[in-house]
Amino acid sequence: MRHYTTKIGVALSHREKIFATIFHVNGATISGDEASLENKLAEIMQHVRMSNLDEELQQYLQHKVFLKITNNLHILWTEKWLGQNAWNNNNSESINHVLTSAQQ
Repeated sequence: MRHYTTKIGVALSHREKIFATIFHVNGATISGDEASLENKLAEIMQHVRMSNLDEELQQYLQHKVFLKITNNLHILWTEKWLGQNAWNNNNSESINHVLTSAQQ
């Protein structure tokens, strides 16, 4: 995404605002539900449109970036075993014990 936005000539200040809204701590990629995701994506599109950024960028965001983010988050929301807290040290030691036992 960074390469593409640089290639089409999006100014650094706009790129950083878009990236922060997508990937920052409170960004779209960590939305906990559909409503907050939609709000973040709408915020990004509002910035892009209000800044009169290229139509090509709008299409790229809507048809590539937002689609991937939405699909990935839907998987995270439905598959509770995935996610940041799903795999911890205790899980790792448990599977290590299983593998060690299987080899003996």
